Amino acid sequence: SLEDALSQPQVEHRKLLKAIEDRELGTITVFGLPIKFCYDSNTTFTLSSPPRLGEHTKKILGEIGYSPAEILKLRQGGVIGCSTGQR
Repeated sequence: SLEDALSQPQVEHRKLLKAIEDRELGTITVFGLPIKFCYDSNTTFTLSSPPRLGEHTKKILGEIGYSPAEILKLRQGGVIGCSTGQR
């Protein structure tokens, strides 16, 4: 079972499970990187919660040349959606 697999000592040794903060769910456990790379001691990786549906839509469209008015028209037409934080 998944529970049996995740309780194996190797899972803890390889630090495969990570606790991260999600802005809506609080602390959640996710899979870390199963492959370990050799880096110098200054290299770090930070896991974060995945983006919400539409979270970066407005920013990306702006970066590729859409004006705020064009983005608003797309949103009002139901062509795109933006996360709650993007009005």
